[in-house]
Amino acid sequence: MASREKPDSDASSGLKDIQTLPEVIRYWAERTPDTPAFIFRAPNSDKRHVLTYSDLYRLAGRWASVLHDKGLGRGDFVVNALPNSPERAVVECSILLSGATSVNGMCQLRDASDLLSTLRQSRAAALVLDPDVMGATWSALRNHFSEQSDDAAVKSDTLPDLKFVFQLHRVRPLTNGMIRAFPEPGEKPTANVGSDETSSGEGVKDVAEAVDSDDFIRLLQRKSSIVIYHSNTIDKDDLCTVFTTSGTTGFCKLVPFTHKTLLDFSKAVSRAPNVAFNNSPMGWSGGYACNTVLSGSTRVLCDGRAGAPEDMADFIFRSLTEEGVANAAVPGPYLQALADRATASGRQGPLLAVVSVTSQPKTKRMVQTAAKLARMILVGYASTEALFIASTLVQDPTNYEDNLCGKVVTGVHLKVLDEAGQEVEAGKRGQIVVKSAFLFRGYLNDPDLTSAAFTDDGYFRTGDVGWLDTQGRLFVEGRGSDAIMRGGYIFYPGWMEARIRACLGVSDVMVVGVPDPVLNQELCACVVLESPDVSLEDVQAFVEREVTSGQGDPTSPRPRHYLAFDAFPYTSMDKPDRKEVQRIAQERLRVS
Repeated sequence: MASREKPDSDASSGLKDIQTLPEVIRYWAERTPDTPAFIFRAPNSDKRHVLTYSDLYRLAGRWASVLHDKGLGRGDFVVNALPNSPERAVVECSILLSGATSVNGMCQLRDASDLLSTLRQSRAAALVLDPDVMGATWSALRNHFSEQSDDAAVKSDTLPDLKFVFQLHRVRPLTNGMIRAFPEPGEKPTANVGSDETSSGEGVKDVAEAVDSDDFIRLLQRKSSIVIYHSNTIDKDDLCTVFTTSGTTGFCKLVPFTHKTLLDFSKAVSRAPNVAFNNSPMGWSGGYACNTVLSGSTRVLCDGRAGAPEDMADFIFRSLTEEGVANAAVPGPYLQALADRATASGRQGPLLAVVSVTSQPKTKRMVQTAAKLARMILVGYASTEALFIASTLVQDPTNYEDNLCGKVVTGVHLKVLDEAGQEVEAGKRGQIVVKSAFLFRGYLNDPDLTSAAFTDDGYFRTGDVGWLDTQGRLFVEGRGSDAIMRGGYIFYPGWMEARIRACLGVSDVMVVGVPDPVLNQELCACVVLESPDVSLEDVQAFVEREVTSGQGDPTSPRPRHYLAFDAFPYTSMDKPDRKEVQRIAQERLRVS
């Protein structure tokens, strides 16, 4: 069970004058050094890896020293493509301590084109990844490097800004960009300008010994001769991180935030340190690694480098009960299974103080199920670009109404617009637009996309449809586009359709959402075949082989259903009728 130091009511007050995230990391390392920052649990065993705040600052500072010695720092963008793991947390904080900007690296596609797009769009100077986790996708990616050296340096004609690729293996000897990224045994450590701090440790170990015995984290622990680096040139208005969010092309949109914006947001929604479960990806705004650090809390989650849980609901339940979790962010699809386990366990009283329902849209049934797990249910509405927008604490689920997300939080201005861009009256549906001090200022290096995302008066177009009632409460129905709400993820079908059309024998395709009792919507590929010689099984094999990454990542999409059509229906405007195709698919699959 997670052990926290005695709560200090004044602990967070010391943050009021802090202006950057690295200062926050150091603050908690000094204030509560032995408090767990992260508890990573193995997906299918009782193994766990605990990183205290002291561990986090010390190890991250050592890797920041490596980055600094490579010439990486303020003004550089470093893509972190590691899955949720101790390594991900340490690397994320290392990038910040070096003064560089972290960029989330999503890799869902087998040809790595999505990760390549992020590297190109961010003009990244470095990439951190685990080839063993990426599998075949790494083979596709490495073809873009014309030169690779043992000190992690690379050259690429397609990625001219990329200077380094750090390969952080866990389960086999560390090579190519790992060992030589550190000073050799006996080499005098380099003094780091901008840092007057040194580390204490167990003494320098031989590199070969470290490699034979364990991985990146163990190697950092043993390299106590490396001076902790903490850049003193970071400004509060510097970009600290770039989140990613789904794009209609299948490639991520890059959403940058400054140190100041994230710290101001954290202070506005300040909460007491606690033990919380949140398994969302660390590169997403809702699962960002430093959200935990900003509040001085302890976060419990799955170690993604060790694989995926065979039974996610069971993994979550064991995590909640064995780690003494008080608050949990739980995707809607797992609420009922967790409630069933809680009942079967014979527990008396609620399992949690607060459960946050993370799926969209919200339903009364979902909230009533959540009430079996916690004393209070947090229901809210957020977006990557605008962070937290609205929320409410539900104490009586019998009074909850479908789609209710609560009232707009302090500092956020929200309007509902009709198709002409005019604000509608209470009770009328329309497009939700928002403005706040926490709103991002534009997509990274993409002025055209940025311009299209904002109204003339500076409101951000969320792409969601909803309404405000006469009490000022916000109701959110879902996406106003072709986007499919699958579990906690938003999926845009256009890019996948384009890739499936490349399959030999496919004349046309539409990927639509069909109802699913667990995920809200599931993907269904509706295919027009050119001849009877091509089967749906052939199409599915093509998708698995050529389109999806095969990483077992829930964000890596693949259709669950495949249906053959002779032809697609068309609208009166001579456009394929997606809604009718969706209706037919739902009818043929007998789902509702």
